[in-house]
Amino acid sequence: MRQVNLTINISDSKFEQFIELMQQLGFVTNENDFHIPEEHKELVRNRIKTAKKEDYISWEEPQEDYGRAVEMKRILDERLLEDEKTYLSSENSIKQLNKKYGL
Repeated sequence: MRQVNLTINISDSKFEQFIELMQQLGFVTNENDFHIPEEHKELVRNRIKTAKKEDYISWEEPQEDYGRAVEMKRILDERLLEDEKTYLSSENSIKQLNKKYGL
């Protein structure tokens, strides 16, 4: 069965009556009415109790990782736009690195 979301404008004075009618007809559900199983709640409580300070990561760390990933993607995307004729083979690339850095 196909479902459609509907947005309506209704005056405050008619709102309660309208919602009551929609509930009686079975058209209204409360999006905030959800159930979290007790076993899931207990799992979270146990993780909170057993958490160790050394296992925490700062909020900045994932943000920095994300920033690096975005920058790496940008560099790779730019590289894909370059002419393939300018590409180095892995062998030549290693030779140049050895020459420059003495690897």
